[in-house]
Amino acid sequence: MMEVEEERDRDKEAESLREAEAAVEGLWEFSTRYLERRGAKGAASKWEDIKQRMEATLQLLEKQKDHLPKARYWYLKGKTLNVVPEHNPEVERCLSQAIKHAPELVDTWNQLGESYWKGGQAQQAHDCFAGALTQCKNKESLRNISMLLRYMCKDSGTREKSVEESVERAKEAVAMDVKDGISWMVLGNAYLSMYFIVRQDSKLLKQAVSAYTQAEKDPLAAFNPDLHFNKATLSYYEERYGDALRDLGLAAELDPGWSTVHKRMEEIVEFMESMTQLAANKGRLKAKKLNAVLLMLQPLLDRPNADKTPVNLSSCGEGLNSGKVFIGALVGQLFVKDGIPCASVLVDSEGSCVGVTVYNLAKDTSFCVGDTVAISDPLLSHIHLQEKKVDYWNIRVTDPSALLVNGLKLPASKLAPSTVSFSSRV
Repeated sequence: MMEVEEERDRDKEAESLREAEAAVEGLWEFSTRYLERRGAKGAASKWEDIKQRMEATLQLLEKQKDHLPKARYWYLKGKTLNVVPEHNPEVERCLSQAIKHAPELVDTWNQLGESYWKGGQAQQAHDCFAGALTQCKNKESLRNISMLLRYMCKDSGTREKSVEESVERAKEAVAMDVKDGISWMVLGNAYLSMYFIVRQDSKLLKQAVSAYTQAEKDPLAAFNPDLHFNKATLSYYEERYGDALRDLGLAAELDPGWSTVHKRMEEIVEFMESMTQLAANKGRLKAKKLNAVLLMLQPLLDRPNADKTPVNLSSCGEGLNSGKVFIGALVGQLFVKDGIPCASVLVDSEGSCVGVTVYNLAKDTSFCVGDTVAISDPLLSHIHLQEKKVDYWNIRVTDPSALLVNGLKLPASKLAPSTVSFSSRV
């Protein structure tokens, strides 16, 4: 008789565990696939719906508590509470109890690391993900460590090494599941960090674009606003402003409450409109001052140059103009948030104006109206967005050491690698 009761208890425990695990996994699938199944139109109600389901799952766990193994109960409760983006110290209490009873549960370590990270405890989070890897190699821990290595690399002495290691961990995560878009997204971000922190090799930007393209093939990543925000950051840096605005628009649809996205869109539009106006108005210089500037430029064009041909804007084509050096004078400067890029408008001897955006300058660098500027091998593009009343030509300069300002090269103190801000959530 006792054996029958014990068997019945075991069956009840197994049934309760299956029901509890199914409920928690169902909650997380409901959360991660929410936008994929409802589209961007469901973004506004996403977290309200998830929280309602979370509460229902917690109620079920409480009913089954006496029939669940202690380690599984604490793990499932902690994972349930961890489904929302807000930090909850109760999550850490639950998951710590689970690890005490069953340290071999890999996802418990990962969930605990996620919770610590939400609470701003980066080192504790890193230790948890590392703890998970001691139990079993898994893509979640690898990509989380990749993110944390970039997030935590504040010391300039070890920064490059941390970013390089971040790329390697992200590669390992991708190798474990080449169809996982989240891992591809993390790898793309790691490549971006390497470009701005370790070395400005254009190959890294291409690798970032390629990784983002792979990420978008996975619906789970394609409906992640962070992916589109970071794609927009890369597009802005490469001055593909239309692409940047499109991706920011997607990020805003997928996360309507993300104020940074809306602010960034406004900043980009304002920047382009200001450059358009500054170029159209020739920096708002008075006729007498403008004529004096134009007269000053002609002798510079006539000056012999053994290496490159001095030219006006009319002699430049869209794209790279190898073997030419554009000669202009500064008629206006636009102050950009964070100083990236250093943006100004030059006029040539024919009176044509062109925007100039210079990267890798120290943030306090500025120029004066009337300064003459020579730009070797100018990279010219047409910035045009009809719906935003944006229309101007622009020269992009990524190597300021090739500039001559008033006939002189910029001092080393004026050169500094550009840095950009992208979503730290991945």
